[in-house]
Amino acid sequence: MINQLNIKFQLSILSVIGAIAVLGVLPFAAIRYLQGSTAVAAVNVALVLGIISLVIYAHRSKKPRAASAIIAVFINGGVVVMAAMNGVNSFFMGLSCFCSYFFSNKAY
Repeated sequence: MINQLNIKFQLSILSVIGAIAVLGVLPFAAIRYLQGSTAVAAVNVALVLGIISLVIYAHRSKKPRAASAIIAVFINGGVVVMAAMNGVNSFFMGLSCFCSYFFSNKAY
């Protein structure tokens, strides 16, 4: 029973952090698209779709630890790509992503 509660807690934390990340990145995709930066907007949309699909995978598979690790690598890679495309200013936006997924992953 303790294990089930732990898994449900990890899934809920992953869902909340994923929802906050989607709500935080999606407006930037719209702004970049309206500014004419379609490549950057596409990367932002890919990040949003990746987060959503990995959170759904975590809920269906009941493996939040594996999904958290995959999401952390995915988001960190996306932030590095965004920093390379937009410069240092977009890196500061992604700093919160680095921190949130660092705290969502448990030590193995």
